[in-house]
Amino acid sequence: MKSFAHIFRREAIKAQVIEGDSFHRYNRVEMRERVQAADRGSGPQVSHFGPEANLLRELANTFAEYGAAGRGKARRYVHDAAEAKELGCDAGTFTAGSR
Repeated sequence: MKSFAHIFRREAIKAQVIEGDSFHRYNRVEMRERVQAADRGSGPQVSHFGPEANLLRELANTFAEYGAAGRGKARRYVHDAAEAKELGCDAGTFTAGSR
């Protein structure tokens, strides 16, 4: 991400960054529960990278809206206590999102 930001700045390209984990389907607790259920054999296998654990349609819609109108709904995944303090949400959850 930092490399792309440098290239965009150098080329005077106004770009928006969307973190991939902002479009995970489950918060930290929900994902842990789903993985544990799969490990016990009582649910499908789930991966942070697979379609079952991500909001791919919403991500595609965000890209389409940004391409058409220069805006799109985005939320952030709150990784740790520092981000939780900055964003006003619990670590392991998502911000409400904004346009």
